[in-house]
Amino acid sequence: MNRSLAGARRFASPILALALVLGLVIVVPATAEARASRDVGRVSGPDRYATAAAISERAFPGGAEVVYIARADVFADVLAAGTLTDGPVLLVPSCGKLPAPVTAEITRLSPQTVIALGGEAAVCEDVLIAAAAGRARARVAGADRYETAVRIAQRGFPDGSDVVYLASAANSPDAVAGGSLTGGPIILVPPTGEPPKVVRDEIARLRPPTVVALGGPAALSDQTVLSAAGGRPTQRLAGADRYATAARIAEHQFGLSPDGSFAEVVYLARGDLFADAVAAGALRDGPVMLVPSCGGLPEAVAQQIRSLDPVAVLALGGAAAVCDATLTAAGAVEGRPAVVPDTTVVLDAAARKALVAEEEGGVLVFAAAGAPNVVAGDVIVSYEVPGVAPQGLLRRVMSVKREGDRVRVGTENASLPDAVHDADLQFRAPLTRADLLGARGPLATRQAHATLHLVEIDDEA
Repeated sequence: MNRSLAGARRFASPILALALVLGLVIVVPATAEARASRDVGRVSGPDRYATAAAISERAFPGGAEVVYIARADVFADVLAAGTLTDGPVLLVPSCGKLPAPVTAEITRLSPQTVIALGGEAAVCEDVLIAAAAGRARARVAGADRYETAVRIAQRGFPDGSDVVYLASAANSPDAVAGGSLTGGPIILVPPTGEPPKVVRDEIARLRPPTVVALGGPAALSDQTVLSAAGGRPTQRLAGADRYATAARIAEHQFGLSPDGSFAEVVYLARGDLFADAVAAGALRDGPVMLVPSCGGLPEAVAQQIRSLDPVAVLALGGAAAVCDATLTAAGAVEGRPAVVPDTTVVLDAAARKALVAEEEGGVLVFAAAGAPNVVAGDVIVSYEVPGVAPQGLLRRVMSVKREGDRVRVGTENASLPDAVHDADLQFRAPLTRADLLGARGPLATRQAHATLHLVEIDDEA
């Protein structure tokens, strides 16, 4: 690092990743090259049945105790099913022969029970019997789409929930994108007017502290949201259009979220036809972003990909659903730059090799030949050093003293905000913002996984 610079420096692509594991800090050097693109691919089959089966296989590679089946051409009963976590949703014809990919996937999953979403008008009994193939079978159904969504909520959240999400019952794209939400059920309501009594009663049973509408007032009127909430505080996850709303939902679930969700993948789904996306709620490793079938990548989607900085971008469905140009553009979005103080010093391989001991009181002893160029006030970050600092280092330098062929560096514990001033930190285990930002040193009692990407750029940039 150029020690002549003062103040904060801007960094644009990966050279190190920090991980907190069981309260111990590990700093892992990564490539010095900018990540100009991500892995891209598809989760797809030749039709909607095969695509749903491929989604199921990705989400439940080891099988599932339950398989849900839903009508493939009308999505009224499957819109609210994204929050079910005990098994995938497979698409089936309303009646008739079960598609071969569905049969094969149910066999692979080896569930104990097959459950139809909706009544016999949605999935006829013959299809349910064929899908179950001798296994236990059941239905989650109500008199209409509102009551079916309520029954799904009761199955997924029998003991109440921290939040209730409201979505329009009119084949809402916002409900499709909301399938990745985990804090509470998605309950369908009419776009305007009074919600049905069965909906209001279910929200009362769930006792959520907050009711959150998916989409803006054009999707769900303020009156409808307030009536459904029954006096509880309300919020919205909304953008200027369906693409921006899906991006906002992704930010809510996979940004600095309270439950620690971490977006390893961003999934792209066609924003005007939902056949390939309605089964995607089973995917828990990243959000579903809606995009046009082809054309430019919506700016709200690009911004969210930049912020989440996933490892991969995967399209749901074939090129007719999300064209190659859109997928390529999404994969090429660069990660968000981070701002790092010039006082952050990453120990290179020579400095780590020179670290020969850690003495009581946090004194780091280096061989003088490879000792890092640090001064009081610097923050040292380092990959693990076997035998000396096996968990890595995150330390503030208090003093530096040379003694013959040794350099003794007095240190105290530092915190992540000492090492980086602005970056997207993504968590894989329960951890609150206060846990992270309030820490003065390694987090002693909480398990977490945080990543951030840093690299020097030209001083004049």
